[in-house]
Amino acid sequence: MFAGLEDVDSGSVLIGVRDVTHLPPRDRDIAMVFQDYAVYPHLSASDNIGSP
Repeated sequence: MFAGLEDVDSGSVLIGVRDVTHLPPRDRDIAMVFQDYAVYPHLSASDNIGSP
């Protein structure tokens, strides 16, 4: 929900004390990084992070 992969259908999304429930994910000032490097195994860690 923080990264916008799932929609919020009840409750609130808080980052600290800031309610970001109705902000588009790009405006929430956060980032998502996959924990498994195998998402793009042919890329370096830096290239995987820079991929999106």
